[in-house]
Amino acid sequence: MKVRLGYVAISKKLGKKVTASSTVTFSNYNKLTTEEARLEKLNKVLLSNVNDLESILKYNIENNIHFYRITSNLIPLATHLEVPYYNYFERFKKDFDYIGKLIRESDMRVDTHPDHFNVINSTNPDVVETTKKNLLHQIDFFEKIHYSHKAKMVIHVGGATIGKEEGLKRFIENFNKYPESIKEKLIIENDDKIYTAKETLNLCKTLNIPMVLDVHHHNCNNEEDEEVK
Repeated sequence: MKVRLGYVAISKKLGKKVTASSTVTFSNYNKLTTEEARLEKLNKVLLSNVNDLESILKYNIENNIHFYRITSNLIPLATHLEVPYYNYFERFKKDFDYIGKLIRESDMRVDTHPDHFNVINSTNPDVVETTKKNLLHQIDFFEKIHYSHKAKMVIHVGGATIGKEEGLKRFIENFNKYPESIKEKLIIENDDKIYTAKETLNLCKTLNIPMVLDVHHHNCNNEEDEEVK
């Protein structure tokens, strides 16, 4: 077995200032009075993010790190309903092409972990639909860097409204309504409060998709004598 160690988002060696996840809150975006000022702000933050991501990837390559989780916040306000598409993929095409080149030529394995508010098993249809939109955006990013054939997205099962059994049923129902482009890229991770590793594994077996084990979450949420097989 080949072990490929990696990390998430920020390199301690490079420091917290080198981050690909700088954000623009919608509140601050809305305070800007002209479309020109808003676009300038978004582009400035995105440029900083892609430059820092390039620095991180180069650091990984130089230090023989072959596994890296890219932030899902790389492109600020990309899927916000009240922010029009601002041609980020076209405007930063050279940067995205270069990011993909670094990943492919180094044979680096990368994935993403969409934020916690993406909940496939939500009882709210709007949340389920927004989650789909956000996941499709992640896929679009991977396609733009020419990495879609290997791309994976890690997500938790979600909430337990009306109980865990109902939550698992909702996940299966909503998952099956999603397009194949999402289903083939999802990996489910056990969480630290609700769904144990065993429950997550059984769900993944039902759906025939991969699971990733978070050992720290398992230590927090394992129903004491549970064994994961």
